[in-house]
Amino acid sequence: MDHDLITAESDTLTGAWPPVLIGFLLLIVVGGLTDIALDRPQSWFTAHIAVEVGMVMVSLSFAVLIFSRWRRSQLAAFFLADLALPGAEGQSGEPSGQTAS
Repeated sequence: MDHDLITAESDTLTGAWPPVLIGFLLLIVVGGLTDIALDRPQSWFTAHIAVEVGMVMVSLSFAVLIFSRWRRSQLAAFFLADLALPGAEGQSGEPSGQTAS
């Protein structure tokens, strides 16, 4: 198997940009919570608080989603690369290309 084919078959969330994006989304979460804390609202039922909480929840949700998909993609690429090595043995102890019977 070709290495380019392996990365093309994965979720394509490889490289350095997913951690940067996750960090940016978590920065939005911290900023939103800090803004709410510093505003000290008289009432928790205002449009400003609703927008802030919505922004925090969406950012946190996307950060968790991207992290989980990125991690899964990294593991899949690792295991596919391991299987593609000629003469490499899988977890079954059999050389690649042979099936356990």
